[in-house]
Amino acid sequence: MNILNIIKKAPKDHVYYCMIFGECRCRGNDDDKYPITCDILSDANGKSLSFLTKDGKYFENTPDSECVLFPSRDNRDWEAFERELDGDVSGKSFFDNTFDGTAEMVSIPDRPMMAAVIMSGMLAGGCKDKGAALVNKALHLADLIFDETDTKEETK
Repeated sequence: MNILNIIKKAPKDHVYYCMIFGECRCRGNDDDKYPITCDILSDANGKSLSFLTKDGKYFENTPDSECVLFPSRDNRDWEAFERELDGDVSGKSFFDNTFDGTAEMVSIPDRPMMAAVIMSGMLAGGCKDKGAALVNKALHLADLIFDETDTKEETK
């Protein structure tokens, strides 16, 4: 996979994660062997640089080596990151192309409304972090709704 092409699409201030150096900002350069320049953010002077191959590897001509550069510390999926940059969410792991609109993916028997709210949050999530925040908010709101309903039934 040519990571250099994905980096060129991303915002210039995006913070990537390198397994060797930690958080960094990356950009393309004119070097044929090491066309990815990484500004390592953990350096107090902000002058540390690392150069990686177009595949995100530390050394060229090492076919068994692995990529050391990722979209973030928590996201190791370049294809998903590229889809997100292109605005395509159909490849997200929570989105199934055979999904028929029902909330069967989440089974909470005593809380059907919570299941529907969770599904709405997952489908509207956009990205992993935002989706998790929406699900947490949906759980909180559903609990408030059911607590209020329980209180009303008790006072009857």
